[in-house]
Amino acid sequence: MVDRVKLGKASKARGSGFETEVANKLCAWYKDKDAFYRVPASGALEWSTSMNVDGDVTANPKINFPYMIECKRYENWNIENLLRNNLHFPAWVAQSVREGHAIKRIPFLVYKRNYHPIYVTAPFSRTIANTLDPYVVKTIEYNSEEHEGKEIIKTITFFLDDMLKLSKDKVYSLYPTDWYKQVKKAKVKKHKVKDPMLVANQALEGLDL
Repeated sequence: MVDRVKLGKASKARGSGFETEVANKLCAWYKDKDAFYRVPASGALEWSTSMNVDGDVTANPKINFPYMIECKRYENWNIENLLRNNLHFPAWVAQSVREGHAIKRIPFLVYKRNYHPIYVTAPFSRTIANTLDPYVVKTIEYNSEEHEGKEIIKTITFFLDDMLKLSKDKVYSLYPTDWYKQVKKAKVKKHKVKDPMLVANQALEGLDL
């Protein structure tokens, strides 16, 4: 019998380990071991109770980092799921958009699986497209966690390590315009209603044949 409690603890441990890995990468990039932290569930950071902290990895307020980092560590997905807008991706993007908008930070969805590099999916930025290579541009449709109905957002996906090769000033200036303008209401798909008389005539013709 599968021990679901044991599996749940293992999954949580993997997630916590990944958040720590991302925080350490960002600290190394910033050259400050106190610049980024994994967000503790208990609010243990001395300044977290007085700040609007969200996401899974947060920056020390003193560095005024403009991004919200949401981490996902899961198996059994590939980049085709992003391109087809299925599996985890609509829910992941919906969460990152909501949390980023709530704390007025640009949402960076950071994720990986075993034996693969760390990906970042973020709101589209022409500056990123002109700076990083390779990247994938994809419009994601999701059920809004802020508003009723479906929304879409144009995104850009790239490797975290590629971004961390850039200077601090360059990373801070990746969004010269408001990222939230990428969020739009999804168009409702209208299905054509066939004329019932036409349907009946086609059915009778089929019987004649």
